[in-house]
Amino acid sequence: YASSLTQPKNVVVLLDRSGSMQTGSRMADARAAAHTVLSTLGPDDFVNVIAFSDELHAPEACFGAAQNTRSSCTPSRVDDPRRCFGRELVRATPQNIERLRAALDSLSASGGTDFIAPFRRAFDLLDANRGRKSAIVFLTDGQADSPEDVIERRIDTSDTSVFTFALGSGVPQVALRVLQNIGAQHGAFEEVSDERADELRTVMGSYYNFPRFTLANATRRAYVTPPYADATGLGLLVTVALPAVDARTQRVLGVAAVDVTVDELVAQLSGFNRGQYSYAFVVDRHGTLLYHPLLPEPSDVSGAPVPAHITELERTAPAAHFESRVWPVVLDAFAAAGTGGAA
Repeated sequence: YASSLTQPKNVVVLLDRSGSMQTGSRMADARAAAHTVLSTLGPDDFVNVIAFSDELHAPEACFGAAQNTRSSCTPSRVDDPRRCFGRELVRATPQNIERLRAALDSLSASGGTDFIAPFRRAFDLLDANRGRKSAIVFLTDGQADSPEDVIERRIDTSDTSVFTFALGSGVPQVALRVLQNIGAQHGAFEEVSDERADELRTVMGSYYNFPRFTLANATRRAYVTPPYADATGLGLLVTVALPAVDARTQRVLGVAAVDVTVDELVAQLSGFNRGQYSYAFVVDRHGTLLYHPLLPEPSDVSGAPVPAHITELERTAPAAHFESRVWPVVLDAFAAAGTGGAA
C-alpha cells in the first residue's frame, strides 16, 4: 500500500531506549511502532534504525556476516546486500528488513537520554545517500539537551522531513515544545499519551502520507512487491498494486492489488528459443532475480526466498568490469522496457 503511493525515500528511525522507557509497555509499544514504519518500505527505499540512550545503538553486522560481528564491508555497488547497517543506509529488501526487525526485538531500556548524537548520525547517514526524499522518524519519552540548533543547520541542506513523537504522559513541557518546533519545520509532531499507546503504531507508521512523499498522479504506476512464499503452497508470489485516485480532487480512494504467482509471470518464457545456448531470465529494476534457470522453480519454493543478484549468476571476467560497466547498461535498458547490451 505505502510503496504504491510514495516515491523512493530514505528513512532513518530514531528510537529512545533510555531507562524511562521501562515504564509500562513503552519499550514494547516503541518497538511495535518501529516495526510498522519498516512495513511501509520496499526495495526502492533505503533505511536504518538507530536506538539511543546516552549512547547510540545500531545493527553492526554486514548482511551475510554474523549478527554480532564487527566485520569490515566494502560493497562493490550501491545496492550490494553486504552494506553495513551500522555505518550507512541499506536498501529495504525483505532480508535487510528482517535483520533490522531482529535488532529491534533485541532492544531493552537503560541509560540516560541524548538527543543530539542520534540526530547528527541520522543526518550524516542521509547526507551520504542523497537523491531521494528523506525522513527522520524520532520517538522519545523524555527530555535532553535540545537538538534544534543541529537540525536547523542541517535541514536546509538535506531535503529532510523530521517527524517527532512524544510517548507517555510525563514528557516535560520544555521537551514537548522542542519536539513540536522540530516537527513544525518540515515535518510533523504528535504527542501520544500512555493511555493512547495503542495508537502509536498508526500515527508513527503514517509518516508517508505527508504530501512531499506522495507520488504525483501522473507518475503513479503499478508497484510490484519482491517475491514471497505463498502460505497455501502455491510457491512464489508477487503482489501488483496500483492506487485509485479521484481525477478531480487527486484524493487517494484506495489501492487495488492482486496476487500473481511467479509461475504465471514467467509462463510466456517457456517458448523462448534463440539458439542452443540461449535462455531467459527475469530481474527487477535492481537486478534481483525473480526467475533464472539456475534457481529453483518458483512453484517449488515453500520458505522465504533467498535473493540472488543477476551478477551472481551471470558473470564474465573481469568481474569488477562486469558489475560496474556491463550490467548497469543492460539493466537501465530493461528498466526502460527495451533491449540492451554492453561489452
